[in-house]
Amino acid sequence: MANTKFTFIAAQAKQRIAEMRRIHLITVLASTESEARALAGKPCLVFVSRQPVMQEVNA
Repeated sequence: MANTKFTFIAAQAKQRIAEMRRIHLITVLASTESEARALAGKPCLVFVSRQPVMQEVNA
């Protein structure tokens, strides 16, 4: 069950973030960072943040 939101920047190989013209953020719901990277499907990702996802409780 995915309980964490991972955000990455999609980058070119060996490209500095300061040199990027546009920043393309990718957000993925996954259990681990490695799972999130696999789901994102991009070879060059720069980790930005990890946030827990609040699950809705049905009464």
